[in-house]
Amino acid sequence: MREPQAHRPAGLPILTYHAIGPERSVIATATSRFADTIAALLESGRRPIALDDWLAGGRPDEPEGFAVTFDDGLRSVLRVADVLARYRVPATVFL
Repeated sequence: MREPQAHRPAGLPILTYHAIGPERSVIATATSRFADTIAALLESGRRPIALDDWLAGGRPDEPEGFAVTFDDGLRSVLRVADVLARYRVPATVFL
């Protein structure tokens, strides 16, 4: 009897953030947690993909990729600009 295969959705995992910072809020992510998350993804072999490139390419399956987005264009995204630059991770900011 054959083992059932685990279902993994096709596409691209997208990490979506709202606010970045020390504020105690359900919509804010601590700067250190953001940096740790990006580092862990890269160390595990995942690769960052620009969301616009992925869309322009027809939304291919990217099982080892990930994209980063920020909602509402809050200024707090600047708190992690150095992390994004250091790890060369493209990000999309929605206004």
